[in-house]
Amino acid sequence: MSKNDEKLLIIGFDGASPNLLERWVEEGKLPTIARLMEEGAYGSLRSVPTMSSPPAWSSLVTGKNPGKHGIFAFTERKFDEYRYSYVNGSHRKEPAFWKLLGDDLVLCIINVPISYPAEKVNGCMIAGLDAPGVDSSRVCYPEGLIEELTDRNGRYSIMPDFGGFLRRGARWGATLREFLDSMDRRRRHSEYLMQKYPWDLFKVVFNETDLAHHFFWKFQDPEHPDYRESEAREFGDAILKVYQKMDEITAAFMQQAPGATVMLVSDHGGAINTRGTELINDWLANLGLYSRDERGGKGLPSRIVEAVTRSGYNLLTKYLSQSLKHKLARRMPQMREKAEAAVRLKDIDWSRTRAFCDGAQDDIWINLAGRDPQGIVDEGEYDQLCDFICEELGQAVDVVTGESIVDAVFRPRDVYSGDYVHKAADISVRWKTEKVIYGISTPACKGKVIEPKKWTWEADHPNGGHSLDGIVLAACEGIRSGTRVEDAEIADIAPTVLYLFDREIPADMDGRVLEGIFDEDRLSSRPPRIAATGSDKVQKDEDIYTDEDSDVIEKRLQDLGYI
Repeated sequence: MSKNDEKLLIIGFDGASPNLLERWVEEGKLPTIARLMEEGAYGSLRSVPTMSSPPAWSSLVTGKNPGKHGIFAFTERKFDEYRYSYVNGSHRKEPAFWKLLGDDLVLCIINVPISYPAEKVNGCMIAGLDAPGVDSSRVCYPEGLIEELTDRNGRYSIMPDFGGFLRRGARWGATLREFLDSMDRRRRHSEYLMQKYPWDLFKVVFNETDLAHHFFWKFQDPEHPDYRESEAREFGDAILKVYQKMDEITAAFMQQAPGATVMLVSDHGGAINTRGTELINDWLANLGLYSRDERGGKGLPSRIVEAVTRSGYNLLTKYLSQSLKHKLARRMPQMREKAEAAVRLKDIDWSRTRAFCDGAQDDIWINLAGRDPQGIVDEGEYDQLCDFICEELGQAVDVVTGESIVDAVFRPRDVYSGDYVHKAADISVRWKTEKVIYGISTPACKGKVIEPKKWTWEADHPNGGHSLDGIVLAACEGIRSGTRVEDAEIADIAPTVLYLFDREIPADMDGRVLEGIFDEDRLSSRPPRIAATGSDKVQKDEDIYTDEDSDVIEKRLQDLGYI
């Protein structure tokens, strides 16, 4: 039993966007959140530079930039070959705030992205979307907790099961119902845990706000090229319904925790899917920096190599016994990653490619000699090539409208610091999020004929994306009423949580305590305390996914539209 006086409830709504939230609060459609805004402090929360969920949530829980915690995307490069591995919580090199709070507090940590395997805490923990499945022995602590939740409250799911609805006939109504039902399921499980544990800190994340943006954005945005009035009449309020469910859940949780400090956070906002990432290699090819190879080796077309590699892997994993699969995995530990790489980095002539994009992240990699297996760019020309690409992208316009399309382009050294900056892509681009892009034109493309892309919008292809700002909202005794939070960044949440529990803040945290949200009396009587040293690095075994686990993660990320 904890003897702490402070209780903190943190509700994460993945991707919750300030522009939508503020509009619907003003229209009276989110009464609980409107009341919290009046009684507490609210503002935008600046995400990580790439607006990507894995580094964003990792920065939120560690208080540090990706260069220190080591997570930059859902995947990371393996430089011995042109391949990727999927990222999970074991890749995070810095401790989360729940480890820094100490064992004297009772903690419940539920569904935080990039938190698998679940850590041992004084309380309970259930991993988030990087967990391969509810039947994994490492998905929760204590072991057996998910079975207990299932017996008491029905099925527990890591993510809503919606991909099949969209792949088989664009069943938008069924998809929306699954999003709302999934939120209700997590609410019931969370309320049970709130009652079971005498918690001091309860943190739970709902993914459905982000999913609603990804797949229902076009129905409420007349500027979207796939907007149709007939569909908008039926599904134009789908995102609103998810936000209203979010409002309802917030009210229910507050009833479970009277007197607790309530904090709502999101890792980024929502916007249109610009599809700029899908155009990067075409643009690099126009500059002579990227070359396609339609032959996959030994005279076989690359599409055949891809099909054989993928289907061969799938056949092996489908029909081999569990023991044989384990033996094969030990002899060929990178089989799954090589199969994925054959698809993801297909059709590239490495002997003539100086820069490339994997088509999934807004990143550009230099094919660097000495780092990449078939690198052709010497170290001496690396900086010059990076600077050229950055300068060109800074002047990029859409081939149809002639309007500027890039909000920012940066190299890792510009925005990150720490021991793991080398894991970041050589160049990252952040698109302006107002419109879909049809082609990239830059000064060096002068004289090139760039055909505008004729986009199709399949139901299971995301029509919405991310924006740079999420939300932060805090309310309770000691929080200033009606305060606008200014200049808050996602790394500020962890030190603010530590301050709420009167813990020292590690000296190497990049975030700061959001002092502006607190009453003067509280700050003067209990000012933030900065430790003399930083926090210890976390050492974990990163190779924890089996090939079957990677299959589950791959399918989930495909459903989300991330790969």
